Amino acid sequence: MNPIRSNFVNVYFKQRIRLISSKLLVLCVAFLFLSVKSETKRLKLTLHITNIQDVRGRLQVGIYDNKNDFPKEGKEFKRCFIKVDGNEVKFTVQDMPPGEYAIAIYHDANSDGKCNSNFLGVPTECYGFSNNVKPFLSAPSFNATKFSLTTDRLLTIKLL
Repeated sequence: MNPIRSNFVNVYFKQRIRLISSKLLVLCVAFLFLSVKSETKRLKLTLHITNIQDVRGRLQVGIYDNKNDFPKEGKEFKRCFIKVDGNEVKFTVQDMPPGEYAIAIYHDANSDGKCNSNFLGVPTECYGFSNNVKPFLSAPSFNATKFSLTTDRLLTIKLL
């Protein structure tokens, strides 16, 4: 093989190896950045439910992260059932990602699995919302009840 051509081939392959190595390095750094970035801190949301009138049944708590789903049953981000054993209950929801949420609660005192209401549609069982919003003629909006969860948090909700 011609020495000039041999030198050219060596230089060419060295440049290709450097180019491939630099691309691999960029891909590795990007992969590491994305894998670290995707690990979102998980938070605790502690709820303190007060003003429970009837010490029986259970509370159904709906935690919503979407304004279009609030406060529709079955559309919750998380749903919890808490046995009522006193006039107030405190419990913690683990593994919550940071974000904006709204909460709707009802006390299923007769344990029939639904929020009972009268012929006008007004609940006959106690209920409550985050920010202690008191509804007027209809359920409150997501915006009225939303709160930010950026660190572990305690919310107190008084049932109506």
